[in-house]
Amino acid sequence: MRIFRFAAVTALAFLAGSIAIAQVNQVPGPGINGYDGAKIVGWGFNSSLNIAAATVVKTGRGRVGCASIIVLGSTAGSIADTTTTGAVATANKVLVIPASAATGTTYCINFPVTSGIVVTPGTSGVIALSWQ
Repeated sequence: MRIFRFAAVTALAFLAGSIAIAQVNQVPGPGINGYDGAKIVGWGFNSSLNIAAATVVKTGRGRVGCASIIVLGSTAGSIADTTTTGAVATANKVLVIPASAATGTTYCINFPVTSGIVVTPGTSGVIALSWQ
């Protein structure tokens, strides 16, 4: 019997080659698992619909899933990693939605945030968002 041990995987293989047992240890971290170690099944467990004005969707750590343009705004919109609508700035935007984006366009970014999620649709625009 040989035992191979590397990184986060432990494999036990028999010389006969007919039986193999493998154990994979879960390693928490964004991109592999959720920030709290929970496995990410999709890109958003929650949804916020009909966002027509600057809105704080979530405070604290989380993840932006997908943003759908329901009604195109006449100015660019954005999604930012911040805690208030007044704190949205170029430095904390995770997605800029151009004013030229077609209605029905969906941006799936699966992007982790640490402060919160603030959605600012363009003037007269409406956005739907999935998030965690």
